[in-house]
Amino acid sequence: MIHVSVVADNNYIAYCAVLLRSIIANASPQNEYSINIVTDVIADESRALLVSMATKNISINIVDARPFVKNKLDKLPLLNRLTVAAYYRFFLPEIFPDVAKTVYLDIDMIVLKDIAELYNTDVTSHYIAAAHDAVYHRTSDPEQIKYCEYIVGINPRDYVNSGTLVMNLERMRDTNSADKLVQCRIYQYQYQYHDQDAINNIFRGQIHYLPDEWNFAAKFVSKTKLLPAIIHYVGPGKPWNAKRMDIKFAYWWHYAKQTAFWEKLANSKPSTSIHWLIAHGWQYLKYVASFITFNKQERARLNKLLADTTL
Repeated sequence: MIHVSVVADNNYIAYCAVLLRSIIANASPQNEYSINIVTDVIADESRALLVSMATKNISINIVDARPFVKNKLDKLPLLNRLTVAAYYRFFLPEIFPDVAKTVYLDIDMIVLKDIAELYNTDVTSHYIAAAHDAVYHRTSDPEQIKYCEYIVGINPRDYVNSGTLVMNLERMRDTNSADKLVQCRIYQYQYQYHDQDAINNIFRGQIHYLPDEWNFAAKFVSKTKLLPAIIHYVGPGKPWNAKRMDIKFAYWWHYAKQTAFWEKLANSKPSTSIHWLIAHGWQYLKYVASFITFNKQERARLNKLLADTTL
């Protein structure tokens, strides 16, 4: 069984559905998958729509995190757009006591490869597997280096983006990692990236590093000759808030249009360019992709993706 976990509150359910659709579209019929949506309060209609996305070999489960986090998150800082749900992944080892390993994915992602390939990463000797952070891994900024080394407590070359994780839940349970992560976040009030900084601090030296393709920053999509396995819309440039056309957004809207939420998503966009992208995104993607010099293997993957006629 391939276990996948995502965290979403009621405000992010539509975006969660897009992520799920991309996972399902690229999953192998030869595998069995269990996708767990960890949440708190969710509307009955949204719950039903998410569960209805299940297929013959892919189950979708809605899991209430509240019984597992009761009285444990009261002191955690909630700043700007950060909600209590952002910390639920700390408790995945307790929420799924019979699961040894899971893939965790942020909501602002789409998956372009079979997620089973990522799940099969060997983390036996590590707590997590994750990809290097695109900013800190390459930084020469003295302030960023100082922040990583003295505030987070990790070399910036080793700092990871926690949007994609392969989590060794068994090892995390054995060492009570959930409490350690919570305590770290409470007392390290200077953290800028909240739960991500805590994950880097607690698991430093025990991280298996993934290829960048499994957590590929969307802003680099148009600059690469490789088709990423996962596109991460990290930062403020979310596809559902986009104000201009771009190949990185075309991928996301392709899967959005295959969900029961797509009309709601489309109608919430006042931008003329985004309405055009929603209507013609796949044709636009095909056109732009024709100018990208992919290698033979990547071109074959893209051609397979572009063969989809659902738009």
